[in-house]
Amino acid sequence: MAREVLLSLWLVAGATIAGGCHSDCARSLAVRDGRAYVASIETRSRDSRLDIEGYCQNDTTEDVVLRYELRAQKVGGSGTADSLQSGSIRVAGGQRALVSEVSLNASPADHWRIELKLYRGKELVGRDLVTCPEESESSAQRAEIESL
Repeated sequence: MAREVLLSLWLVAGATIAGGCHSDCARSLAVRDGRAYVASIETRSRDSRLDIEGYCQNDTTEDVVLRYELRAQKVGGSGTADSLQSGSIRVAGGQRALVSEVSLNASPADHWRIELKLYRGKELVGRDLVTCPEESESSAQRAEIESL
């Protein structure tokens, strides 16, 4: 599968998983550049769970129906997990809407890749990506996540 090129801004996200071990998540935010639809991912930790929410901001004045895919991939001591939620959502013009949400078991040793894609027809119109932790993924763990 060909890799997509993404202009991104990397920053430290505020997600903390199971006692503070995942404060070094990398966050890729799509540059607006006049984009009509902006995808965003928010994460929060709760006990030994990671709550993930995907959002769409419709910066046009017209309502739109978009297709979405929210994928959360994890590699950790307890094994691997790959969660995919997809469907369609109507987003009113000028509004932000919750597209999808999922809550998964999490531990400090887990490595995450969370991606939200928005499509209008077949065209990819919005994308956000969060990886945790940013630097500590080994080549083997990265390869295992990418093979899911």
